[in-house]
Amino acid sequence: MTKKLTLLFLILTLPGFDLLAQDIDELQNEINSYEIINAELSDSLTSIEAKIDSLQEMIDQLAFEDLLEGGKEIYLKPNSLIYEGDHVTRPVIAKLPEGGTAIFIEPVNANYTKVNYQGTEGFVPNWSIEEKSEALLRAETKRLESQRKAEEE
Repeated sequence: MTKKLTLLFLILTLPGFDLLAQDIDELQNEINSYEIINAELSDSLTSIEAKIDSLQEMIDQLAFEDLLEGGKEIYLKPNSLIYEGDHVTRPVIAKLPEGGTAIFIEPVNANYTKVNYQGTEGFVPNWSIEEKSEALLRAETKRLESQRKAEEE
């Protein structure tokens, strides 16, 4: 559209070019039709993005429900620490130098997840969970936030 306006400006300002009113109207109509098409595409894109977000939420929820059905493994980043409690000031009970997996038990809050690692229960900060396991936590974090809001009301 910007190119069309620039072209129209150049044509109108160049000496020796006389455009008929009809030509100007045709160019303006064409510009208007491009603007309408652009607006329709923008609306369609917004609608598609909303549907993608909705589908991602459904996928996250299904993944989390699958996780809760029983002892699923979650992947931890290298050098992850497993704590005795749900805070980094609590004693460390295990370290995974090469990363690895732990069995998901339950989310504790938006920042920590309770896990079982080699028979020992402990807590891992959610930032130590690998990206491929994060979808599982996104759904639960949303659930916890909703639950907290409901309790406040």
